[in-house]
Amino acid sequence: MSLDPRPLAEMFKPRTKYLCGRLRQTRWADHRVISDLIAIEDHYAGVRRGGLHLLWVQNHLVRHYVLESIIIKHELRTGVTLTEIQARQLLDLELERQARFDHARQAEERARAVECEHHKFANWLKAGGMP
Repeated sequence: MSLDPRPLAEMFKPRTKYLCGRLRQTRWADHRVISDLIAIEDHYAGVRRGGLHLLWVQNHLVRHYVLESIIIKHELRTGVTLTEIQARQLLDLELERQARFDHARQAEERARAVECEHHKFANWLKAGGMP
């Protein structure tokens, strides 16, 4: 049984300049990092490999390689390669936006909970309950 070298060559075929640079800097002992980054790149390039793979990429890889994911996604969408500093700035902006959104959502949920409690109390009184 002979091994066909094409599938292995296809595995390590990056689309972005960022990943090409990372590939040139990475030794074989760390090839799993490049494999993971190529899976992230495939995800953002629209390559679909099934539901479990998609969940693995979204829930594990993208969270593990946050800056790399930002750089890869940005380069695939715009054609411009970000530096790690620029990616960190984008990440900080996104985290600030998410924190503001979460704070607003929590305030809205608290207001709804208070309103619901007032409504329950009013119904309690209407039913003849004691205050």
